[in-house]
This record gives sequence, C-alpha cells and structure tokens, in this order.
Amino acid sequence: MRLHAPLLALVLVSLATACHEDVLLPPLEEEPPPFAFALYLEDGQLRPHADVLLVRRPKHLERVYSLSLAEDTESGGEQARLLFGIIEAEFRGAGVYVANSPSQNAQVQADVQYLQNLGATNIRVNQQQLMVENRQRVGVNRPDLQFDYNGRRYHVEYDTPVSGRGPAHQSRATSNDPNAEIILLIVP
Repeated sequence: MRLHAPLLALVLVSLATACHEDVLLPPLEEEPPPFAFALYLEDGQLRPHADVLLVRRPKHLERVYSLSLAEDTESGGEQARLLFGIIEAEFRGAGVYVANSPSQNAQVQADVQYLQNLGATNIRVNQQQLMVENRQRVGVNRPDLQFDYNGRRYHVEYDTPVSGRGPAHQSRATSNDPNAEIILLIVP
C-alpha cells in the first residue's frame, strides 16, 4: 500500500508532539494488539498518547488511513476520518518532517526522544548544517537529524532501501564538516 502525505502528517505530528521531557515514547511492540478504534478513540476524542501508539503500530496506521479513504460508512470509514482528522489538525500546528516515508519520520522522532534522554544537545531536524565548535552554518544542505554529544557533532541521514539518495547526502555532510560523525541509516 502506498502511503500519502496525510499519513505522513499523522506520523510526524504524533511523534513530534510527544517528544518532550514529560512524555516518553511507548516501547515498540513485537506484535500489536488486534486493531480496534477503541484503542485510539474514546467518546469521539483521542485517548491519551493514542496518536503516538498509532504511529508505532504501522499496520494499524495503514488500516486507519485506508479506512479514512473508504466511502462506505459500514467499514469504519467515519471513525477513521474522525481519528485522522484529529491528528491532521495537530500536524498543522507542528509541521516538521524529514521525508515522505512515515517509517523514516517515526524513526527520526524516536531518535530525537532517545537523544534528549541521553543528554545530546543542539538537536536539529531537517535544518541547515551546523558545526559543533561555534554553531557556524557550513552548508545549505539539511541533514535529517544533527546533534552534539560528548563534544562531537553528528549528522544522521535516513534513507529507504530503494532510494539511493542517502550516500550523496552523507558525502555532502562530510564535505561540509569533515570532523563530524556522519551516520546513514536505512529505514524501510
């Protein structure tokens, strides 16, 4: 199933709005529970942290997205459109993403949370490349994720197995800041 921009929006806002010190991301589940709208909605309202849970359950997310496009009301389309609409409204307020891949965006947001908990600083998502020493801009390229940790600058590029653009992005970041650690992650 090909996922579209609204689904990407759902992923981004869910994880981005959960990435602060008061809310920890739930652990990844090996096998999520059987799908039910009651996992995410209660009396027409989003359950606490249900947006993040939905993003971390890709099969559920794809189902909600598919159902939100269905025209018949018997299949759960109405509930799916309600759930999707609530989260899409959150997205309009957040709006930071790195790719058209929901899994990449979910991964970068989970990584941001991890880095914050680890004590990394100067965390930037999809912003122009900076150096660690003086926060000087060294390029107009936009690494997917960059941060400082233990006195060293890191740049992370997220790529899909079929895209092939990651190595060029990795090379550009290295050219701009040869002292930084450049990481290329392949995220399906």
